[in-house]
Amino acid sequence: MAGHRSGAPARGAHGPHGCGAGAGAQPPRVAAPAVLRRHRGRIRLSVLEAVEGLLKAGYHPARTIYLTFGHDEEVSGRYGARAIVAKLVAEGVKPALVLDEGGFMGAGIIPGLSRRAALVGIAEKGYVSLRVKAEAPGGHSSMPGDRTAIGALAGAIVRLEAHPFPMALAGPTRGMVEAMAPYLPFPRRFLIANLWLTAPLVSRSLAQSPLGAALLHTTTAPTMLQAGIKDNVLPPEASAVVNFRILPGETIASVTERVRRVVDDSRISVGPLDSVPADPSPVSDVASPAYRLVAGTIEAMAPGEGLPVIPYLVMGGTDSKYWGAHSDRVFRFLAVPLAAGDEKRIHGVNERVAVADLAASIGFFTRLIRGVDKL
Repeated sequence: MAGHRSGAPARGAHGPHGCGAGAGAQPPRVAAPAVLRRHRGRIRLSVLEAVEGLLKAGYHPARTIYLTFGHDEEVSGRYGARAIVAKLVAEGVKPALVLDEGGFMGAGIIPGLSRRAALVGIAEKGYVSLRVKAEAPGGHSSMPGDRTAIGALAGAIVRLEAHPFPMALAGPTRGMVEAMAPYLPFPRRFLIANLWLTAPLVSRSLAQSPLGAALLHTTTAPTMLQAGIKDNVLPPEASAVVNFRILPGETIASVTERVRRVVDDSRISVGPLDSVPADPSPVSDVASPAYRLVAGTIEAMAPGEGLPVIPYLVMGGTDSKYWGAHSDRVFRFLAVPLAAGDEKRIHGVNERVAVADLAASIGFFTRLIRGVDKL
């Protein structure tokens, strides 16, 4: 959608969002201002429905809005999103807002907060998979030596899991905890108000769940193993792939160095897998008008509810990471309310979106697009 305000920075929205208008849904009353966006499936439908409704209503945004769609978001976006961002940056596009998927609205999503809340991603963890490979003399299994490749590899994996990356209540996760405080019972509000003293206690509480722990440190996850091909033959090598989701403050280089130090075996090599690694994204500005617009548009999805809108660290990867070097107004939110059990269906069996939630998603994008004109 071409904007009519000369020189106004473009708005960008990215991410696999998707939703379609359900039966009986009212036509959208708002449009998307200069938003760069890449969408998958259901979210793609909702943003396109919103834009179509605005165009039919004669709406003309002040800012140019880009709807960007990549074909490979699930496998890093290196040929889709990365190329799109490079093209737009080369043409001088400076987005006033980038929105992707990554955040959620639902009850009990954050450990410690049982009521319904909306999580808006203001940064995302980095990603690297390392191949850990052990070598040892092969031969017949009837005459094993003191060291086998599989045994050496197993020891390395045990050491990595026994020495996880340290936890820290810092950065986006600390901001998330502080933003939760007004919606918690008094004892927990007291703890959060005194994090200078209570941060270790709050961290231990948050770390009781896998999700909470993942927000506090770089995670270590062995995901693939490869070794022998016959039951009576000692393989000369064995390898494992270990995936790391990197906390802001760490880098691919620092993670790789630490892994080599923990493995501590000159006969075990550690190197990158042939995937697309990414350092953690920069942290976007929650004091910016762009964040306030996103938060206000989310609140309008639940009028009268007093819906908490909480900034948080996205643990997965999104296409919006490619905008991190070019804007501090990159946010992530899936504009489809999650009902009980829906989070387990994402990328799983019986993934679905209720008709009413599709309509709510269309309303979100129409309000957001109109709101961009005020940025």
